[in-house]
Amino acid sequence: MRNPLLLLVCLAAVASTPLALAADPQAAPPSTQVLLDQAKVHLSAGRYNAALDSFDAALAQDPNNHLTLFRRGTVQLSLGRIAEATRDFDRVLAIKPGHSRALLQRAKLSAKQGRIQQAISDLTKLLEAEPANTEATELLATYHEAAAQLAEGERLAGAGRHEEAIAHLSAALVEMPYSIPVRHLRAQSHLATGAKVMAIGDLSRVAQIESNSIPTLMQLAQLHLDIGELSGALTNAKDCLRLDQDQKECKKTFRTVKQLEKAIKAAEDVLAKQLWKVAINKLEAAKPPVVAQVEAFGQEAKELRKRVYSIICKAHGEMKDNKNTLLWCGKILEIDGENVDALVYRGEAKLDMELYEDAMRDFAAASQHGGQSQRIQQLHSKAQRLHQQASRKDYYKILGVPRTATHRDIRRAYQKLTRTLHPDKYQGDLSKEAVEKKMGEINEAYATLKDPELRARVDNGEDPNDANAGQGGNPFGGGHPFFQGGGGGFPFQFQQGGAGGGGSPFKFNFQFQ
Repeated sequence: MRNPLLLLVCLAAVASTPLALAADPQAAPPSTQVLLDQAKVHLSAGRYNAALDSFDAALAQDPNNHLTLFRRGTVQLSLGRIAEATRDFDRVLAIKPGHSRALLQRAKLSAKQGRIQQAISDLTKLLEAEPANTEATELLATYHEAAAQLAEGERLAGAGRHEEAIAHLSAALVEMPYSIPVRHLRAQSHLATGAKVMAIGDLSRVAQIESNSIPTLMQLAQLHLDIGELSGALTNAKDCLRLDQDQKECKKTFRTVKQLEKAIKAAEDVLAKQLWKVAINKLEAAKPPVVAQVEAFGQEAKELRKRVYSIICKAHGEMKDNKNTLLWCGKILEIDGENVDALVYRGEAKLDMELYEDAMRDFAAASQHGGQSQRIQQLHSKAQRLHQQASRKDYYKILGVPRTATHRDIRRAYQKLTRTLHPDKYQGDLSKEAVEKKMGEINEAYATLKDPELRARVDNGEDPNDANAGQGGNPFGGGHPFFQGGGGGFPFQFQQGGAGGGGSPFKFNFQFQ
């Protein structure tokens, strides 16, 4: 029975042999067997690179040892070094053409790289020597099917039937994922159908396999730019310039992306500082303007367009520019119908424009799509109240002014209306009672809107003069607001009835403040 302790001591001694040699350069080099034993120890400890060093040293002494070559090939394969592993298996088969494990491994590697006929040939040879090899039999059938799928995909692509071609090429790529020609062919079919994102996926894989391909990197940079992925375009352009710093197209793409990103970032920075107009100016100052640039990209550049539109939507929304808010927030919602910020800004603009039902729909949609904030609930409630108010009394409409009117605008409108409806000057078709009623409404509207507190309640959808609504009584302190005695202003009187009649006098007190 072997002594485990003695075995560990021996293995440790073998593994430490290179250190001893380094300390004593006059010592004889270790034998091939010692080196192979070292490799075994390194592999058992998971030190694959150290194992490769031992295999390299062993092969330097015995370059035609097919077993050592095969073992090194399997380690290369474990480390993902496909090309190196393939070379080792090729050398094994050059020395010993019937080596079954080398045939099997090379067939798998050949298939993954798209050399499907080479894979089929290796498996056929293997099965001639080992007809009962189940794994080889199953793989051979799989590779024949992959070859048929590839042939059909190539035929369909050549005939311009790209949607069908993509399906067959995708099936082939399951078995040959590292095939550069098949990846390129499917990318071309994706581009023919307008699927730039899918084409980018294939070409990105090609760039990983073939890292020094400038044409692939150039194409990727442009495609990323076309779909508005600035970071992807910048990465591809940089990789291209590392390979050739004078490449003109890569330089052009790099400059375009850097300038565009700089302009957008500058606008976002000032927007965060609430400099709304400056943010818009930053986008317009770029040459060409940022909006023109992003709208010139392909239809798939949705995220970049949304990013830019969001800056403009928010800026106009905060500046209460309702027309432009509707325009730019609407552009966002064409791309992303569930964008909460765009729905809220557009809803507020519609609220200011007295489009209450439309505003309620926007606020409801914002709430439905994740905007469960108190502010959205308050805006929705305000729109509901204003909508209800619009069907009753509207003080702004009575005076003929918009909700955005200043105090000065309201006073001027009131003065104009009172002069028009002066009982001694009125020339219209209204009856005396109608004129009195109209003047009462005008006086009430003016008294309400000139008071900042009462006006704020009106703007919030309340009627401060509706006692039934529980919002307080008449602001005039009782009685009809039109019939008041005393106070300032310029009182005037007129006698109801004809000359010598006994009608009662009315005293109108108009107060312009």
